Amino acid sequence: MIPDIITSTANPRIKAAAALRERRERDSRRQFLIDGAREIGRALAGGIEFVEAYVCTPLCRSEDAEAAVDALGVVGEPT
Repeated sequence: MIPDIITSTANPRIKAAAALRERRERDSRRQFLIDGAREIGRALAGGIEFVEAYVCTPLCRSEDAEAAVDALGVVGEPT
């Protein structure tokens, strides 16, 4: 999948993801956040279904981060 570029924390998708920090929101939406390359890799290996993934490609320098991005199917930044 080719990602969208999100440049504002006022973006509704970012606000919806940030709301998942609250237990009440996680319980009502039956979703949760997974943060960190190693944890994302483990979730993918465990068959967790991802709804959305937010990636800051300049920060993806470790082998775990590169593997997680590859496994998520992110092919590059849009032009």
